[in-house]
Amino acid sequence: MKRPGILSSDAEVREAGKRARAAVKDLTVIADARYAKARDAIIVRLNTGATLMVPRTSLPGFEKLTPTMLQKPTIEPPGNSLWFEAADVGVRLETLVIAAAGEATFRSAAAQLLGSRRSPRKALASAANGRLGGRPSKKKQARAA
Repeated sequence: MKRPGILSSDAEVREAGKRARAAVKDLTVIADARYAKARDAIIVRLNTGATLMVPRTSLPGFEKLTPTMLQKPTIEPPGNSLWFEAADVGVRLETLVIAAAGEATFRSAAAQLLGSRRSPRKALASAANGRLGGRPSKKKQARAA
């Protein structure tokens, strides 16, 4: 049933809810987190089974925090960030991954993943490039340099 001012029907809203719940099952989220004083690092276990250990000083804004302030991190719903109540500061999972892997590695992996995706738009662009002669041969590229 459509209501005035609302563009979605009840059935459409229910279907969107089902899709959202199904998508959440595939998300990588924080399953457990703690601060390890001996290593001066935040240790995060993900629902995938992977574990990240991130030195406190690798996180922006965490350099001046004391170990006491980092005790008992809270996993914020839906599991994509941590909150440290005593320090009144939080950190997102993406930031933890970047700090653990290094920004260059993270950017390279993201570019590789996004570049390997197929889409109608990329197929059209590739076809248009092919009509223009495609990629220059390596011999032509070497001569131009």
